[in-house]
Amino acid sequence: MIPPAPNRLIVRDAPLSSESERDLLNAKTDLPFTEVKWEAAIDRVTAAATPRQLERVPAGAIFAPMELVFNVYLDSDVALFDHVLTCLQLVEDDYLGGLGSRGSGKVTFQQLTLKCKRGDTYTEESDNRFADKSLSEMIAMRTEIQNWIKRTLGVA
Repeated sequence: MIPPAPNRLIVRDAPLSSESERDLLNAKTDLPFTEVKWEAAIDRVTAAATPRQLERVPAGAIFAPMELVFNVYLDSDVALFDHVLTCLQLVEDDYLGGLGSRGSGKVTFQQLTLKCKRGDTYTEESDNRFADKSLSEMIAMRTEIQNWIKRTLGVA
């Protein structure tokens, strides 16, 4: 059995961007901020169609800013940050939420920025070397990112 450990990753809610909020308020959607998609369930025995509706956020909506906080408690935790990038890539390659096979939940992560803060210098501004990057750019720079985190945190 693995002993309990503190959470290393905090995933905060991602609000709708003010631009998308304005666009969706002005859009001709079925409900505020959402659209209704109709589909039919077909009874396999009787072949009768039963219409049903799904409520979803329209394609193109932007949720920002999204914030993830990765805490490093042990020197070995730095290597775990690579899993965060891998998981974000898995979400992009699959979908978020339900009904992905029906075209819902496709997401991309854009304009990513990494900040690294140490406890003793927490109030100082973080080096913004990794700012406004795409997820694929971050993944391509994995080794450089890990080395930067180690240097910033003073990890061997």
